[in-house]
Amino acid sequence: MDLPKRVWKVIDTQFKSNGESDSEILSNIVKNHLAQNGYYPELDSLQQGNGLKDIVDLLDDKIMSVIEILERNGLTTSQEFKEIMQERIIKNARSFN
Repeated sequence: MDLPKRVWKVIDTQFKSNGESDSEILSNIVKNHLAQNGYYPELDSLQQGNGLKDIVDLLDDKIMSVIEILERNGLTTSQEFKEIMQERIIKNARSFN
């Protein structure tokens, strides 16, 4: 039996416990993979449609962690970062108009 047939057999026998469709099963597999790898901090939140908020929150945490490291090493300050970000936001906002 070739690999695709074996994969679908596993999906049909082990994942379809509640009568889900193939697309629902694949969607859940992808969501779980992303959650396990830290792309979505809360899978329940993602399933309730809050995935975008979680992504933004996660990116904010990552950015602030980098700023904290730079600040601890005397390479920048939070104020300097805010000023640069404000300039970039204003510049990018103008390009949309």
